[in-house]
Amino acid sequence: GGSSDTVGAFMQGSPDSGTAPLYVSIEATVNTTASCASATYTLDFGDATPAQQIPVAAGTCQSEQQTYTHTYSKAGTYTITLAAGQHSSTATVVAQ
Repeated sequence: GGSSDTVGAFMQGSPDSGTAPLYVSIEATVNTTASCASATYTLDFGDATPAQQIPVAAGTCQSEQQTYTHTYSKAGTYTITLAAGQHSSTATVVAQ
């Protein structure tokens, strides 16, 4: 919290559980603070694959929504993390 936060984001994944290989669609909403500053958000899928970078350009003064798809090929419990600066939000996906 606090007025000094220039980054904010939230996301939801669907489905959040299923049988591997599990195809997950992640809807990420970044810049929820409507900051006009530039920022780069990192979407980490939690399975050691390269993280997805989500850049927000300076002068973007409203939130932006983007959808990413990811496949979890092995069974396990994965924590998806969407982070920038001091902010982070997480979601859990279970592949059986």
